[in-house]
Amino acid sequence: FFFLMIRRPPRSTQSRSSAASDVYKRQNENYTKAFDRSGAMANAAVQILGYAMDSNAKWSALFGISSPDGGKTINGSIQLCLLEGQKHQLLEGYCACFGEAIVHDDSYVSSLFSFVERKAGESVTTVHFTEIGAPKEGAQKFKRKLDLPLSTEFANDLPVYMHIARKHGLLYVITRFGFLYVYEISTPALIMKQRVSQE
Repeated sequence: FFFLMIRRPPRSTQSRSSAASDVYKRQNENYTKAFDRSGAMANAAVQILGYAMDSNAKWSALFGISSPDGGKTINGSIQLCLLEGQKHQLLEGYCACFGEAIVHDDSYVSSLFSFVERKAGESVTTVHFTEIGAPKEGAQKFKRKLDLPLSTEFANDLPVYMHIARKHGLLYVITRFGFLYVYEISTPALIMKQRVSQE
């Protein structure tokens, strides 16, 4: 079990250039520093949506949103971190998750990272699937992407939660306006889109 805590610097030092924060994880009763927020994620204006970690506690991802124009445009930022060695990759997107699924054959379970990407100034939203562990012997690492068709009826709808269900080999994506998208991972294919909440 882990818990995310973000420590901001003193108010006297908070500015766009000094808004970096420490990200801590708690396991049992102990807090340990995971990494520093960097790039777009270091901006104090970024609203944190979530944090994810793989089952081996080797990879983590922090994700959030910000707006450069008072809410007319919503940009997403993801900071992916390989904790050993503190190697970071900054992505433009809204949310991310880790999980396990069968993508090669029934004898091998792969560790995956999935995220929803939308680059600033673009209208296309894409779901990415990337194998982060060692692939099955003789196979190439699994890497796929597929469009996420957001509803044009709801301006600024965006994904806020993702989950990989190992048992069924599915990815679930939920948006702020209550749309549920279900992807079959190994194909990959979008198999369902439905609004499940009016809230």
